[in-house]
Amino acid sequence: MADKGKDRRRFRRYRAGGNFTLHIGGRSYRAKVLDYSLEGLGMQVQDTPPLQNGHTLEVNLQSPPLRRQGRVMWFARQGDATRVGLMLLGPFEGQLGYFLLSDVLMGLQRSLRTGVLELQAQGLRRKLYFRQGDLVFASGDTEADSLWAYLQSSGRLKPQELEALRGRDDRQVGAALVKAGLLSARELAEAVKAQVQELLTSLFDIQEGAFCFREGPLPKDIIALRLPVAHLIYRGLRRIQNPRVLRRYCPSLKEVLCFSPNPLDLFQDLRPEDRDKQVLSLIDGKTSVQDILRLSPLPEEETLRCLCALMGTRVVVPASEVEEAPAVQAQEVFEAEVPEAPSAQEELLQKIEQMHRLCQEETYYEALGLKHWAGPEELKQAYYRRAKEFHPDRHFYLTDDVKAKLSEIFATISQAYSTLRDPEARRRYDQSLQVAPARLGSNTELAQRKFREGIKRLRLQEFERAEQAFAEASYLDATQPQYQYYYGVALLRQQKYRAAERALQRALKLQPLNPDVLAELGHVYLALGFPTRARGNFQRALKEDPDNQRAREGLASLKS
Repeated sequence: MADKGKDRRRFRRYRAGGNFTLHIGGRSYRAKVLDYSLEGLGMQVQDTPPLQNGHTLEVNLQSPPLRRQGRVMWFARQGDATRVGLMLLGPFEGQLGYFLLSDVLMGLQRSLRTGVLELQAQGLRRKLYFRQGDLVFASGDTEADSLWAYLQSSGRLKPQELEALRGRDDRQVGAALVKAGLLSARELAEAVKAQVQELLTSLFDIQEGAFCFREGPLPKDIIALRLPVAHLIYRGLRRIQNPRVLRRYCPSLKEVLCFSPNPLDLFQDLRPEDRDKQVLSLIDGKTSVQDILRLSPLPEEETLRCLCALMGTRVVVPASEVEEAPAVQAQEVFEAEVPEAPSAQEELLQKIEQMHRLCQEETYYEALGLKHWAGPEELKQAYYRRAKEFHPDRHFYLTDDVKAKLSEIFATISQAYSTLRDPEARRRYDQSLQVAPARLGSNTELAQRKFREGIKRLRLQEFERAEQAFAEASYLDATQPQYQYYYGVALLRQQKYRAAERALQRALKLQPLNPDVLAELGHVYLALGFPTRARGNFQRALKEDPDNQRAREGLASLKS
């Protein structure tokens, strides 16, 4: 039996609850779908079926409609049933009634797929062409989808200049217009790009339809463009007129929204209009959708479309789904950083080469630009800084080999952050580097000096400098609960509640009945909105020390 391992899903999972019959080894088992995506299926099977990792099962579902083979990736006993995770085999296909188009496009981009996505819905048929996750072209099979029709509707050319070209394919139309001097090569490229964008963004108003993605080399006769997928999804969702489609993307009015904690989502190539930035400024991890609609200077439906567009691109997520949202402002997320001047591009390429070499040859600390004793907040800031600078989507215009290096850089810094933010994983990683006292000097003595410096800064109310000193002390000597305790206090004073909780929990693990730690942790839970958990900590603190002033203050605030 295998463990599920780390979640590396790129396609969104949808909750489900339909029952079906699963046939395994000549026997029938009652099964229930728990969740599904384009690449996987989670289910619960009654009893203990004879399973092995790698086995292929036949799945026949009504909701979602699915008749496919799936490979067993993991399974685990759960009470009188078995949880099973399948990887679906064959092409990615489904119905838009069960999958959001934005999720399909984002998944293809994130999984770096090359192939053609074909959609058939409401009398139209469109093809979207992907190369290594980049959208490079789109086409339709009707005259209304042609370059000729786009040029006519956009008013770029006079009707009489276009009439003779009616019925010709796009390449013939483009060549004829350039040859006649009616369009320059650059103007033609811009027109083709605008036509492709229109073909894609108009799809978001469709409520029902079928799609299928077939992986493989692209046709040689397409005009390969480079189009930012996230921005096109944003534009498509922003212009939705069909109220039923809009409702599918809309969050609950009571839902609180925040920016995604995942830099891969956060720093995409997205260019919202100035009017939307007024809505963006209201997203803070505290304000509900209902209050955003009330405070927004835009009309309610327009504000909703803006929120749906942000959620469809995964830049914004429900706060209930994340442990700790990033402390970023809208202008930090959407600040344009794409260089246009050749010298700036050359400088960027050199920077990417240097960073790629650094990720291959140096430690996680060097990759993030950190000292070995850097604390959680400094680690987080370094990660977000690197992630923003080297995000593959923000440099979609670069060549495939450079984008491949950006993807490797992003994977390395993400792994570095994941390792270093976890105390136990970081300890094991440091041991693998053989970070010995001889390298850092006397750890115990240096930790004591850092701790004394932290106390001094705390008394002066220099909380940020105190945090750094306590973080270094905790790193150098993780056995002292007072280092973790005061580190948590410094974080709490700066309203960094989740980080403070983790530090105080580490202190509590070293000294489970310390009333001061219990009281401070109670105040953290109070700030996070968990009054029951806060009361429990205050009461435990007073049981150990009836005169603990911080615990008394906490209980008094709960009664007021």
